[in-house]
Amino acid sequence: MAVVKASENNKRIAKNTVMLYFRMLILMCVSFYTSRIVLQTLGETDYGLYSVVGGIVVLLSFLNNAMASATQRFLNFEMGKGNAEGLRFVFSSAVFIHAIVAVVVLLLAETLGLWFLGTCMNIPPDRVVAAHWVYQFSVAAFMVNILSVPYNAAIIAHEKMSAFAYISILEAGLRLLLVYLVRILLFDKLIVYGFLMFLVGVLLRLVYGVYCSRHFDEARFSRGYVDKPLVRKMMSFSSWTIFGTFSHILHIQGIAICVNLFFSPSVNAALGISNVVNTKVNSFVSNFQTALNPQIVKNYAVGNLEEMHKLIFRGCRFSFFLISFFAIPLIVEAPAILEFWLGKAPEYTVIFVRIVLLIAVVNCYSGILASSQGATGKIKTYQLTLTTVGAFHVPFALVAFYLGAPPYASSWIYLAIIFLLQLLRVCFVSRSTGMPAVKFCMSVVWPCVWVLVLASVVPVTLHFCWHGGFPVLVAKCAVSFACTGLIAFAFGMEAGERDMVIGIFKKKILRQNGR
Repeated sequence: MAVVKASENNKRIAKNTVMLYFRMLILMCVSFYTSRIVLQTLGETDYGLYSVVGGIVVLLSFLNNAMASATQRFLNFEMGKGNAEGLRFVFSSAVFIHAIVAVVVLLLAETLGLWFLGTCMNIPPDRVVAAHWVYQFSVAAFMVNILSVPYNAAIIAHEKMSAFAYISILEAGLRLLLVYLVRILLFDKLIVYGFLMFLVGVLLRLVYGVYCSRHFDEARFSRGYVDKPLVRKMMSFSSWTIFGTFSHILHIQGIAICVNLFFSPSVNAALGISNVVNTKVNSFVSNFQTALNPQIVKNYAVGNLEEMHKLIFRGCRFSFFLISFFAIPLIVEAPAILEFWLGKAPEYTVIFVRIVLLIAVVNCYSGILASSQGATGKIKTYQLTLTTVGAFHVPFALVAFYLGAPPYASSWIYLAIIFLLQLLRVCFVSRSTGMPAVKFCMSVVWPCVWVLVLASVVPVTLHFCWHGGFPVLVAKCAVSFACTGLIAFAFGMEAGERDMVIGIFKKKILRQNGR
């Protein structure tokens, strides 16, 4: 029965991953297109201003992700126990908690946030009014996102990833319409862009809410299901999870502010573009992990630690293969890709993109390891330790900038910190779940290092030896994809995983032949 169940879970994970990739590909194509048009329409200065001022949406989206993972954890735990009534208590309590968080964030944004915007930010005098409008729209958009968290968590917990895929079609259409309106409207384009981004968020929030209320019995708020002891327990868990996101928030928005204090807004534009690339490449991994994480929590809930460890090992390996598949050609061919994408990219864009992609490669295990630790409920010490270490990024970067270092020095500092954070994550998960740390290194880290080294040889050689226009760039990227896939298959996967991949291809071939 265990084998059958594991097989069914693998099929579910595979199906959900495919649906999430469908969603991601749509949004990625739209995002890369709209980023180019928005940069050209707004210009480097306004694009940089939106990256640092309107970037509160990006900054606080990590806060949303932390709260969503906490809510999802409690939902999955009740699902693992088959407790339908418990799901209702968890969902209503989560809605109540997020309403409180929304009010607190609003108060902070309209006091400390406004003070910082008016006194500390490096904003051209003629763009101060526009920057304030963008800030207010960004705060409003975040308020909407907070209230959406329990609904998104419910979709993930129920593993109904097709909902994300279908709604992404609507989201893609709205973003394309947004870009068109920004170009044709005669008002201040930065203000219009901020308002339309807020409006898109409101429409998507309504769609997700309607879907959840129609498909999940527990996804209806009721004051009678707001359980005070559960609220305290969830707030304790969420607070530590949120606390743990601050190191990443400081990396994204804290560094953007530091760069703004020492350099021009055009440098913020370069940093913002690198963050767009990083987000889209990371989505290849996060979508896979989103499909996998519910199974990790459910296996822990029923005490099946052996299956949990197998999922962790396999998930970390495949996360690395997925990120390397796209990161290697993007790192090697960054100048040509950015020129084709953006035309003329702001100064420092190439070096920013290359470093953030290296960070993404090293950091690809973090989502699975964090979910594994979160499944145990033992996150206080875990989050305190990792957040404290990650928080050194900003002061180290400020010292580096003060001493005359270039703006990309902050990214090199963060790369070093990420290495240490990954080591700490493995140690915590090993102690909390009994996962053998030595086996993790031998089964996950060592094969991944070999794949990265071997898969980089041919793309780097071609980069220096084969020059040409766009067709040559496409050919070099295709060769890089093939090399990474073949080397991951031959040297990175275990025998059972290779058999599974071969079996999938055989089924596809048989279906095409009508057998």
